[in-house]
Amino acid sequence: MNQEYLTIEDAKKLTNYDKLLAERDMLKSDNNLLKNSLKSKDKHYMLIINEKNKRIKELESQLYTYENKQVDIFGELG
Repeated sequence: MNQEYLTIEDAKKLTNYDKLLAERDMLKSDNNLLKNSLKSKDKHYMLIINEKNKRIKELESQLYTYENKQVDIFGELG
């Protein structure tokens, strides 16, 4: 005859069970909101980074063409 007895700690846990479930659900919803916010901010920052990278490439190509431009030194002597 094995009988299980509830300890005082178990009884306290059972009385707070509904509160714990509500807190868990609240934390899960907060976590989901934060994840969605983080995803949208990541997308926004990735767009900014991509735009900056494009601008850097444009400037590098302009600099390359400027540095490699052949100058006719005799044509400028008037």
